[in-house]
Amino acid sequence: MFKKIVIYLIKCISSFLILLSLHPPANAADDFSINTCGEPPTRAFTISDVGLSFPFVRIAHVKARISVSPSRNCTWLITIEKGRMGLLRLYLPNGKGLLIENTEIEGTIAYRKGIVVSSHITVKLGKPLGGTIMLIQKHENQRDKNTVDLAIYNSNLFEVVNTLMNDSLAAGSFPFELEIRATFGRQIEVATVQGILRNVSFEDHNFENAAEDLKVDLSATARFSGSGWRVKGKAECSKGNLFSKGYVIDFATLPLTVNFEFLHDGEIPPDGTADIFLDNVASVRLVSKTSELQWEINVPDLEVLVGRLLSVAEGVIPALRELEAGGSFKAQGLYRYASGSGCLKGSMQCLNCSLLYKKVRSRFDVDLPVYLSNLPEGSTCKDETISGKIVLEETTIGDLSLTDYYVPITASLNTWKLVDPIEFNLSWGKVVVRRGIFEIFPKPRGLIKVDIPDSLRFEFSHKDLARPLKLEIERASNIDVLYQNNKLEISPAVKLRVFSGQLTVDHFSIEDPLSPSRSLVLDAHWKGIDLEELSRLVSFGIIKGKLFGEVKDLRIVYGLPVSFDLRLMSEPAEEQTISVLAVRNITQIGSSGNPFQGVTGAVMTTFFKEFPYDRIGIRCTLKNDQFSVRGLIKEGDTEYLIRKRGIRGINVINRQSPNVISWNEMIRRLKRIERAESAKTEDKER
Repeated sequence: MFKKIVIYLIKCISSFLILLSLHPPANAADDFSINTCGEPPTRAFTISDVGLSFPFVRIAHVKARISVSPSRNCTWLITIEKGRMGLLRLYLPNGKGLLIENTEIEGTIAYRKGIVVSSHITVKLGKPLGGTIMLIQKHENQRDKNTVDLAIYNSNLFEVVNTLMNDSLAAGSFPFELEIRATFGRQIEVATVQGILRNVSFEDHNFENAAEDLKVDLSATARFSGSGWRVKGKAECSKGNLFSKGYVIDFATLPLTVNFEFLHDGEIPPDGTADIFLDNVASVRLVSKTSELQWEINVPDLEVLVGRLLSVAEGVIPALRELEAGGSFKAQGLYRYASGSGCLKGSMQCLNCSLLYKKVRSRFDVDLPVYLSNLPEGSTCKDETISGKIVLEETTIGDLSLTDYYVPITASLNTWKLVDPIEFNLSWGKVVVRRGIFEIFPKPRGLIKVDIPDSLRFEFSHKDLARPLKLEIERASNIDVLYQNNKLEISPAVKLRVFSGQLTVDHFSIEDPLSPSRSLVLDAHWKGIDLEELSRLVSFGIIKGKLFGEVKDLRIVYGLPVSFDLRLMSEPAEEQTISVLAVRNITQIGSSGNPFQGVTGAVMTTFFKEFPYDRIGIRCTLKNDQFSVRGLIKEGDTEYLIRKRGIRGINVINRQSPNVISWNEMIRRLKRIERAESAKTEDKER
């Protein structure tokens, strides 16, 4: 195939030059002597505005200075100078095409008895491939062999790839260089190819996959016989980086080698093998069969060296730098393809595997069956089930510990399933996974059904909390944990006991859960919350009473809220009081003004440390970095956040409605409150 392409390329270029030299156009300027082989004559002429057409190639506006000199042995030497093709259009059988403007061509062609015996042609392609230089050189060798050199320098051909391949790649960042030497015989159908590809860089339109400064060495031998061929060769990548979704392989550290051999005979799809080696870290063997397109995939035992095999691009996923993994990995499978449908059947195994990441430690074995097809309906895959297993020897996640769990799984077409329910006996209660199913086609989708036979009680600690937060998840059944459209979602509503009240999570989801920019989305409502328990958890001031309310569209990205709509309202209670500190902090957040200013305020704070209130009604919203505080208690034109009770009560009024500030300013106010309370605590301790 390569031989035919090279020969066709040379013949196309040389044929139209020879055609022009023997039959110059009428407007050519001639300067020549008599054509005889005995006495070498010369002939020179200039051509312009000539159109030519070849299969898949159309040339318009040719301008060139051509010289023709026959020698004594009747070898015609054709020299082209200052050649320019104003418009060069390339076509593919699929109808796509590329228009190239102002292509320059220079060189010489030796032509004897209807055969091109040698040539040296330089082509400088014009826009949009400006700067691309192609050198096509054919040597007349001894023993009836020919050598052809093809070199491309200072090139950026990714625009061609985009045009002809449905915009699959974005433009490369760097030019690349290509050098290929092919040697083949005129009679013996054998060709050898030596090539080198340098400075290859590209990226896709989603900026998830890219390569930078790759260098690839290629050597291959092809033998042709009748309608068949056999190709055997080797490719090595020893320089550059390959990026994929935040990960990078450095081929200077881990050279990639591919040994391949393919055989094609007539109409039968090719047989072949390919052995892929990534230094001493990984190796893969691919084997194809002739009856139908098949690939046998075998990955021998290899040590899992995540830190060496896949590093993380700077600043993309820095947390994964703390990941340590080990074990022995192997994979095997058979891929069949026929009538537009492919079927992959096999397994992946990880034995004596270990994982260490921050507070997560795990030792486990995995035997994962694989049964996949791109077209389940009408697939070449049979309707069958393959068995596998997951064995958790020991896993700890913080205070959570799992030991000796055997999980049988099965794989049917594009689907994995749990065979039996799994009961997890945890330190804070029991959780039963009744059902688990994961589908891969047409889009990844997974569903786990969970039961909580009894309530789950656990504590949550954080540096900003004065004491651990105690939570209790109430008994529930048929909780769905659903993954689809790159989103993890829990339904139906889950009820929790917290602060002597009830909190109901109406909606909880994680969008793009495997990305560092994942979004947590929450809708919830609550009632009967003990405000004293809540306020003692943080250094904000003591409030006594009961609270109900809701939060909608709480969205957290990178651990920070980016939007929410929060409503807090008091319920009637026997004791409803608020401390001086809590009043001051609420007014600082809402910019409502200090209610304790002047002599009256000083007297009140001297004799009273808390004040009765009648109602609390506060609404806080965050959207597009704009934080707003509003009062939900309205009397006439006055908007109250807190409405007093009795004579000595305190009103907190929103005097700057709609009272919008930036979220960063809100954070600064909270930090000022925290620093002030810390300073008071230190003074008391002294």
